[in-house]
Amino acid sequence: MTGRPAPRNLVTPATKVNLGSIDFDAITRRGWAVIGLCVMAALLLGCGKGSVDQALESDANGYLCRSCKAKFYVDRQIFADFCPACKSPGIDQVVGFVCASDSFTTVGPRGRGSMRCDKCGQPTSGLSIPRAKDLQAWGAAKKNRKEVCGS
Repeated sequence: MTGRPAPRNLVTPATKVNLGSIDFDAITRRGWAVIGLCVMAALLLGCGKGSVDQALESDANGYLCRSCKAKFYVDRQIFADFCPACKSPGIDQVVGFVCASDSFTTVGPRGRGSMRCDKCGQPTSGLSIPRAKDLQAWGAAKKNRKEVCGS
């Protein structure tokens, strides 16, 4: 080399960079701590089903016949074509109207607007797809594919 001194490594892993009152090591540690907390929160909050997901899941499809008022339900993967009692195609799929004050689910025909809670009489404010246990409590009888589809 010529008469110039070799460059010195000014920044080493152990060097603490401190510009005035800014402590970059502390900022880096805090940054990693915040990132770690965000990841933990996302994992904890992301686990499990949200209330919206739960309201949209069901194990059954419920129906009310407009002609004979028969209440019936079928497994989730079956969609009825007619009433099993009177064979009328005039059937309405039912939904659950959820009461905000007591969380009770009142089952009724879809598209009817809001209903009053069967338990407390207050207007309902939420919708859900009723599960088999809700449909049974409503008085619906379970039917199979042959009884509601013909084949």
